[in-house]
Amino acid sequence: MGAASLLLAAGVFAAPRSLSVTTEAHGAGDVLRAPASPGSPYDRLIEEAASVYGVSAELVRSVIQVESNFDARAVSPKGAQGLMQLAPATARWLGIANPFDPRQNIFGGVRYLSMMLERHDGNVPLALASYNAGPSAVRRHRGIPPYRETRGYVRKVMARTQERAPEIRTAD
Repeated sequence: MGAASLLLAAGVFAAPRSLSVTTEAHGAGDVLRAPASPGSPYDRLIEEAASVYGVSAELVRSVIQVESNFDARAVSPKGAQGLMQLAPATARWLGIANPFDPRQNIFGGVRYLSMMLERHDGNVPLALASYNAGPSAVRRHRGIPPYRETRGYVRKVMARTQERAPEIRTAD
């Protein structure tokens, strides 16, 4: 079984929409997920983008919470924009016309996160470090860069993800 298959089984990658199964009954053996942000107006978009790009919706919710605290108009001191705090150059590269549009931002951010997960064979902390500091920094440092901001970011996102979905864990 490949790394992506193992992570799919562990819940890091979600099954693509065409393979997903929804169950209404919650009997023995069903996995119940606690809502990450009760009442978030973005839940439907998060679920949809996570399904399209094969990423855990709980991981996406955690990234959004840490990045912008679900504020679609957020702008960081470095100029990152929107819910998933995309740098303007990254947003342009992803083809995002309006980074403050929740749909465009979430779909672009989840697409980019999926690319980082693929780049790092499903290793969530390395993918998060690449999302935060850039893949070249992770490559240059051969792991999570020694930047305080990036190390703190990875810790926060992983902690929130594991609160929401304990089955998601770091790749070995």
